[in-house]
Amino acid sequence: MAETPQRRSPLAKLRHESSGSLQLAERTGLTLVHLAGRPERMDFLKAIRSALGVDLPLAPNTSARSGDLTVFWLGPKRWLIEGEQEGGADLEMRLRDAQPPGAAMADVSSGRAVIRVSGEAARRTLAADCPVDLHPRSFPPGTVVQTMLAGMSAMLHVLPDRDGFDIYVARSYAVTAWEWLGKDGVVAAR
Repeated sequence: MAETPQRRSPLAKLRHESSGSLQLAERTGLTLVHLAGRPERMDFLKAIRSALGVDLPLAPNTSARSGDLTVFWLGPKRWLIEGEQEGGADLEMRLRDAQPPGAAMADVSSGRAVIRVSGEAARRTLAADCPVDLHPRSFPPGTVVQTMLAGMSAMLHVLPDRDGFDIYVARSYAVTAWEWLGKDGVVAAR
């Protein structure tokens, strides 16, 4: 079998130094698979559970995690599945092998960049140009939302085990997002 070529990061040429109360890190080597299906069908839900080892989140703006997989609710019949290791074809094949009835899936790994934002200034920085209420009372750990961030379409996920966020943007917005986040010169090495 031919080896899958390594994806080149749109942020590969950027270099930053550590400082301040905001840290940025690009998350690389991830697999992202978009899944669409009919959650009202129990056989669909069981097949996905069998393939992933985790139930699909069915409530708006929620996520579910098991091992190295996180599943994000995107809409009433759509999810984004994140694997912490490269191998989109393997993750997609696991889903296809489970034969979930009526499902559609696609590896979207090469179309997205993921930036981790953490530190005491993370919420404040994101809230500066985001229409979503990011206060912990309204946006607790594990919450995920699709929104606009500094004029860019983005998905924000509050990390469940630490104070920080992962920001998912189209690859074409990765550099713009990184530069906007570091606009005050307070960034950390990747």
